[in-house]
Amino acid sequence: MDYTLYRAEDFAADESFIRYYQRTDEEAVAFWENWMRCHPSKIDEIVLAEMMLSKLMGHLPQAAFEAEQARMQAFLQTASSYTPPSSTPKKSIVKMLRPYLVAACGLLIILVTLYIYHKPANNPAELGWTYFKNSPSQRTTIELPDGSTIMLNAGTSIRYAMSAAKDSLQVYLDGEAFFNVSQHANRAFLVHGGDMHVKVLGTTFNMSYYPEVGKSTVALVQGKISVSAKGDHLVELKPNEAASFDQTSASFATGAFNKEEVLGWQQDQLYFTKANFAEIKQRMKRMYNITLINRSTVNNMQYTGHFTNAGFQQVVESICFANGLGYTVSRDTVILKNQ
Repeated sequence: MDYTLYRAEDFAADESFIRYYQRTDEEAVAFWENWMRCHPSKIDEIVLAEMMLSKLMGHLPQAAFEAEQARMQAFLQTASSYTPPSSTPKKSIVKMLRPYLVAACGLLIILVTLYIYHKPANNPAELGWTYFKNSPSQRTTIELPDGSTIMLNAGTSIRYAMSAAKDSLQVYLDGEAFFNVSQHANRAFLVHGGDMHVKVLGTTFNMSYYPEVGKSTVALVQGKISVSAKGDHLVELKPNEAASFDQTSASFATGAFNKEEVLGWQQDQLYFTKANFAEIKQRMKRMYNITLINRSTVNNMQYTGHFTNAGFQQVVESICFANGLGYTVSRDTVILKNQ
């Protein structure tokens, strides 16, 4: 199936995409997160599809949503299985199917509109998500509706929403960010990074979640936060303490952290501490938009290094020197190889 041909309404009707959106299927989540990284040109359609699903799931009772979903799937299946007369030229098939697809999109929009304006008063308030994505090699600071600020590291994306009752603000993180959270006694500030969840009341902390390596980390600078992972391991961190969760091994750890190393990215500093190739590759992609490929015989690579205002070539040369390797550069791809 060629998802590059999908539009927002196609994604919103796809069962695998819905499981990704609902976070009910780990394989679907991993597939779509990887697919989106490989197809950044489709992000706008993905965001629109998520907004459509947010509207439907936020306003329809579960039974009604499932019924309408089945209806739409059956409708699209009928359209996709339509066989034109043999005399019809192939180039006209798209034109013949177009009314079906337009009608499917219209059905979705009509359903959303009806339930927005005619939903029962006792339905839970819907969260209106705001999305922001940082480009590689760029850091950005944004201000949230409650006055809190978030500084995003390169290649980081977030989505956030304030509840209608203004009693909670939720943030979903993909990448790394530094949070300066305004204190509101009656408002919960929640940050989600993979399977790690952080609850905050007025504090500053650094948090990272990289799906590529399956690890979430939070480091508390000041204030107080409670941290959990997969609904377990609930701990309360004090300043200068950090917690991490590894999805692969399902291991949770806490301990002290090095401030310069954890917060150095805010001053254009890059740290590696016994980093394996997967971590090095992920950091290079996020920081420099460079794809790193290892074609050497070094399979258990570990690297420790510190850079300030360094270009990607300086970092690559240091990694190669430490491991006795050479490299070649082709556009935005760096290939590590034996000397």
